[in-house]
Amino acid sequence: MIMSIAELQKTGADVDLDAAGSFDLDLRTRLATAIRRALEDLAYLSLESPVIPIDRISDVNVAVHSGNDGRARQIVLQWESALQAQVQIRPIDDRNMFSDSKTYWLAGLTGSLGLSLCEWMIAKGAKYIVMTSRKPNVSRAWQERMASLGAVVKVHSK
Repeated sequence: MIMSIAELQKTGADVDLDAAGSFDLDLRTRLATAIRRALEDLAYLSLESPVIPIDRISDVNVAVHSGNDGRARQIVLQWESALQAQVQIRPIDDRNMFSDSKTYWLAGLTGSLGLSLCEWMIAKGAKYIVMTSRKPNVSRAWQERMASLGAVVKVHSK
């Protein structure tokens, strides 16, 4: 709590008015603002926020999503606990990159590059793909093979 000199005097505290009056007002205002902001930041953190040492950073995802209400929780990372941290790094190709509930449009990509791209997208989770071209060059056998993978590929020329 920030108190004015008058409020401080009301408490019975011994206040040196000469020293208090010469105190830099700008500095006092900046200090009061900094303290208020720091207290607001502290109030924002829940007392139930887990503190995770940096060497256990791989536990962060579990800690963030382990709240009872299904909302993401705040966590506190303790940076000074270890000199090294082990993390698990997965290659980008390790997970689905595309949604099976969205439609992806490939314009002008019905040649070999586009067909390869389409196959890769299906392997990474895409289900619905529309390919357009002025002169599509997509065989029926290729379309059937994509259908056997569970994809719906439509080819249009106009």
